[in-house]
Amino acid sequence: GGIFHTIDGGESWALQDSAPANVLAGIDAKNCWGLYGLSLVHTTDGGSVWSKSSITFDSITSTRQINFADSLTGWITSTTHIGYNNWVLRTTDGGTSWLPTHLPPNALFCSFINSTTGWIGGNYGGYTYIYKSSDGGATWDSISALFGSYGTNFINMKFVSASFGFVTVE
Repeated sequence: GGIFHTIDGGESWALQDSAPANVLAGIDAKNCWGLYGLSLVHTTDGGSVWSKSSITFDSITSTRQINFADSLTGWITSTTHIGYNNWVLRTTDGGTSWLPTHLPPNALFCSFINSTTGWIGGNYGGYTYIYKSSDGGATWDSISALFGSYGTNFINMKFVSASFGFVTVE
């Protein structure tokens, strides 16, 4: 396993680092973050060098997703061993420090279009719930409960603007 990159639109791929990463969040051609369990990898030079660190926050047992709006502002969704208590960790200093915000029940995946506007989603009671934040993830407002007849397992989401986004369920 490892992290691979392409510079020709996907025609060919080269191994950059043997560090595993389940989830990647690329910001631009130089900056990319990766998650593997509670480990975090980061490059600022297009992947020539990857720095590794660990995410430590009381009761977090796994990470789900990483999302960056710019080189300084990013979010990691995580789960805990305490019931349905999940957290989103937010950085505003390029990953030097991460501050927790409690999430709505079972919310696991997020998508931010800038440093303040983002959505988070998850499953509860047979429905997929979507929440929106206008303050960088400090607070969340429920905006929809959807997809009950289409599937009840929320997979992922991606918003590309304030009004246009995608959600996958199974």
